[in-house]
Amino acid sequence: MQIKDFISATALALTDLLPLGQSANTRKTTLQDVKNLFLGTATLNTTDKTVNGAINENKANIGDLTTLTTIDKSSLVNAIKENTAFLSEIVQNPRCQYSLNNSVSLTTEQHSVIGWDKKIFDNKEFITTDNTTITIKESGLYLITLSVEFDGNINGVRNISILKDNVEVIAYDSRMSVNYSTTRSNVSAIQYLNSNETLKFRAFQNSGNSLNIVSGNTKMSIAKIGGDL
Repeated sequence: MQIKDFISATALALTDLLPLGQSANTRKTTLQDVKNLFLGTATLNTTDKTVNGAINENKANIGDLTTLTTIDKSSLVNAIKENTAFLSEIVQNPRCQYSLNNSVSLTTEQHSVIGWDKKIFDNKEFITTDNTTITIKESGLYLITLSVEFDGNINGVRNISILKDNVEVIAYDSRMSVNYSTTRSNVSAIQYLNSNETLKFRAFQNSGNSLNIVSGNTKMSIAKIGGDL
């Protein structure tokens, strides 16, 4: 049989058997099974079963909310309220980010607490009078990050740390300076903090001379990410 002979051939029904070659074997299946394999068995719930017709029908239903029943409208309103409340809670969660207006000089062989004088945002007044101290205003689970960039110097190590209540180190990073380019260190912690507990951020270097931390790339961030454990 040649290809032209198929033009006048009788079309197969979905339930008709269809032989398929598999290596040296011949298998039999139906057109319906082949269709299900490639297209799946899902069906359109629209009145119009064509693709374009179904799309247009759904667009019309979405656009006309007046066709919703009272129950549908109530469910929609409740869903909107629930999602609005969830998003509002995220937006209102305590959070802040501070940086430096100017570079700060660190004395060699001395742990220095960083004073933050550039507020990027702060919705709970984490910093009031002492700009070296962060005071937690609301108990919960917090994400805390610290990034410090040291000026270039080939000598010594660069350490940064986050302290809770001036005693407990909850995050720490130490690295050697490898060349004369700047050294950037980053640490982060997820920590449960109680109301009125405090955080401080420290930096250390032992290059043998005073060394600056760079203002633009030195910053800290705090954000509440969860409630009570």
